[in-house]
Amino acid sequence: MNVIKTRLTVGIILCGLAFSAFAATAEEIALRQKLAATGDKQAQYELALAYETGDGIEKDDAAAAKMYQRAARQGHADAQANLGMLYQEGRGVKANLKRALSWYSKAAEQGNTYAQNNLGRLYFYGYGVKQDYQKALSWFQKAAENGESTAQKNLAYMYAQGAGVEKNMPIAAQWYEKAARQGLVEAQAEIGFMYDSGEGVAADAEKAALWYTQAADQGNTIAQYNLGGMYLDGRGVVKNVEKAQALFELACKGGDEDACRLINAEVVEQPQQDFIEKPEPEFQPQQ
Repeated sequence: MNVIKTRLTVGIILCGLAFSAFAATAEEIALRQKLAATGDKQAQYELALAYETGDGIEKDDAAAAKMYQRAARQGHADAQANLGMLYQEGRGVKANLKRALSWYSKAAEQGNTYAQNNLGRLYFYGYGVKQDYQKALSWFQKAAENGESTAQKNLAYMYAQGAGVEKNMPIAAQWYEKAARQGLVEAQAEIGFMYDSGEGVAADAEKAALWYTQAADQGNTIAQYNLGGMYLDGRGVVKNVEKAQALFELACKGGDEDACRLINAEVVEQPQQDFIEKPEPEFQPQQ
């Protein structure tokens, strides 16, 4: 087939919840309700988390927001980060990007890496604040250096696109690989592409196949497509048309149109036929 699908389409991504897990039994929930009523900020945070996730209690975003607010006002960084996300997404509260920015900022200043990443994302796209790639880069860098995989991926993306910093594919590859080693599927697919194409790193088909495999196992359709192509060509792996077909079918089920064409034998029977690659996504802010 000899055609590598263009790089990952995901730009700057958001971190999930900041967690502080506890055994959410009925007894533990009742205990935290009592402690929260006395003003215990950790209990307020953990109760909010239970309400948000529906773990041990009926899911209730509004109740989660109220509890996060109580803990956040007492300076609980994880509560501030999660409250910022609720305001950004409009869950349990009316969407308000300026309030999201405010709470993310408070948590980020305390070193919360989830908030640092999400604050960087607001600056990158200009959500609730004037767009500022330099501030975005700075917050991603802080979180990435503290091991936050999503921020590592986002920092890599900025270096790959040359957004707010001089384009540097080797540095981008280093950050993608750090995130990939932590299991971030988008980074695994991206570093697989870079090893496959020799962009930012020395081309290495075997490493490409290894990273594509990890991303494909997590359901990434681009990795499934590209890994399928490697099995079809016997590049970096032992040639196996049946495995290639299975991977193309998975990618097709995930919505990949090129893979759907392949399983209809348009290219499997004519391996030298080329596709026009899809253009890379713009990193400009979404409207």
